[in-house]
Amino acid sequence: MLLWLRLGWDYNRECPFPKLLIQRKTTTTATQDIYCYGGMTDADYNDVSSLLNDGVNPREGKVARQSLKRKATDYIIINEKLCKKEGDATLIVVKKGEELRHIERVHLETGHGGRDVCLEKLKKGYYWNRMKHDIVHFIAHCHQCQLNRTALSTQNNELRPVRPPRQPCTMVQPADSSMRNDLMIIGTIYVVSPLLLVPFQIRIIYIFLAQNEFKALQCFKIMAMISMANISYGLCFVPMGITILTQNGLNGFTLGAFKLWMASWAAILALDLALAVNRLRLICNFHFLWTIGKYLHFAALIYPLTVFLTLLTPLAGIVFLDDKVFFTYDFHKPLSDVVRRVHGIHNLFCVTATLLVYISISVYLITQKCKHKAIGMSSSERTVVIQAAVKFSANMFVLVTMNFFGQFFQQSVWAMTAIPLFQIVNLLCLPLIVYIGFNRSLQKIFFRKKLNTFVLTTVVTPIRA
Repeated sequence: MLLWLRLGWDYNRECPFPKLLIQRKTTTTATQDIYCYGGMTDADYNDVSSLLNDGVNPREGKVARQSLKRKATDYIIINEKLCKKEGDATLIVVKKGEELRHIERVHLETGHGGRDVCLEKLKKGYYWNRMKHDIVHFIAHCHQCQLNRTALSTQNNELRPVRPPRQPCTMVQPADSSMRNDLMIIGTIYVVSPLLLVPFQIRIIYIFLAQNEFKALQCFKIMAMISMANISYGLCFVPMGITILTQNGLNGFTLGAFKLWMASWAAILALDLALAVNRLRLICNFHFLWTIGKYLHFAALIYPLTVFLTLLTPLAGIVFLDDKVFFTYDFHKPLSDVVRRVHGIHNLFCVTATLLVYISISVYLITQKCKHKAIGMSSSERTVVIQAAVKFSANMFVLVTMNFFGQFFQQSVWAMTAIPLFQIVNLLCLPLIVYIGFNRSLQKIFFRKKLNTFVLTTVVTPIRA
């Protein structure tokens, strides 16, 4: 390799590799670097311009013509200049050989401000491939930029010790009163809401597992397990709320609750998928899905347990942010990033697969109705579709906002807590509305028992006393 760099290599004849970014040239004084800048070649520039201006594709061959046609969709002609479309902006395309002139001009305008300033200004108006690499190379060979960088990184004045204040309370500014009030409200909601809604979830679980008309069906057993995961998920907010109110980590108990919170959320999504497969098997009479459903049911229990135990080990974990309101992964531990990626992929897969299953159910029902010339759907079929649509919409909203709009929800404390607050409603309140609102038999049992208990405790007992 060293001999090849010293003597050079005839690229056109022998070199099997792409052309090097940097070629070496030997002079009488020293060995200098010749940098190959980016930019669109004249041939590509003229071909794209010809296709956009005249509608003439100058390439020969079907593949080459299709490639140019696809490439031209990203460009547009403005004032006889080829521009690239980047979202809402249009950037002037720089041809090969002109990029150095633009870098030099902007570099001088910024007053030798360095790489980031030059790149930020150039990418707002111009486009060429490898722009960042070209600017990095140019700035690295600018003597004044290196001097400015050294001056900025050098400490001008000698550090001197400062005498601490007499009163410790003067060291830290008191928290803003409005911020403190917001945290008090959020912490109270985190503590009170689960404690109020969990008893209703327990009531639903008891009905699904104790009543003969429900416990005989596999789907209601899965729904009972989903309600158990909802309870586990909701109760994790209680120590979080206490930590927000007291600014105390409760000796690591809150971090453990948040780890259980993550595992419960994974279990809920996996059990939703198992429930969807069970409904597909029953409605469409696909008996082979019985085995798949059992494996999904088993995985819905094993994976969350694995995530929870992994987060408890020293290999992965989570930490508080400065305000003790939110959490983040502890990336100092080796498996934290792996858990984050796997957890995100698992959640997106479960929601997507659940959507596909319910789409398959809807298509099957529509096909059967058209085949038998029936109108409308039965009450049970309509209930399944509505329940699935409501639950999927809520879960998908949470996943999309968490994965794609995280920066938007970091503008204020209330914006950042919007997703957890919605999750409390989604997992503790929404299932009650869906189950009771669309199932008349469950509705009668739920309210009849509650009414009898109310009458017994408020009327009969005082009379007997």
